[in-house]
Amino acid sequence: VNSIALLGIAVFLIFEAVSRWRSPETINSTLMLVVAFIGLVANLLGVFLLERDSHRSLNIKSSYLHLLSDTISSVGVLLGGLAIRFWNVVWVDPLITMLIAVYIIIQTGRMLRDIVSILMQTAANLDYDKLRRDILAIDHVRGLHHIHTWMINEETIFFEAHVQMEDMP
Repeated sequence: VNSIALLGIAVFLIFEAVSRWRSPETINSTLMLVVAFIGLVANLLGVFLLERDSHRSLNIKSSYLHLLSDTISSVGVLLGGLAIRFWNVVWVDPLITMLIAVYIIIQTGRMLRDIVSILMQTAANLDYDKLRRDILAIDHVRGLHHIHTWMINEETIFFEAHVQMEDMP
């Protein structure tokens, strides 16, 4: 749900950026800088708190990437606010918005690929040749076929195969 929300936000940002590119608006750079700074501090705190666990859980990774994209957005808005304040470069606002939206789409797309793989219980990314060799090296195993693997989360892989055994006394 978080990833889909991020994609929705990115699409909205693109429409807003195009709209502001066509008809630039007056921007209060002071307010922009203050809000961006507050957002940067809050998002950085969240990023630091979630970073360690983001490698173990897609749910935490999704939240982490959301906060990371917000942090990058805050930096972009700060830089844009400075450019508007000192050089009156109003076109930088929709440019930064568009860049942030593209970044969100790329990061979210990568994560959605992993999420869909788990939801569809796709085959695990394993070295099947090595797996076959290791199983065939076990005493009394004659053959192996009909191998299936699937993932039910980012850590659990299920394995199923037909194993032909030698007649054992």
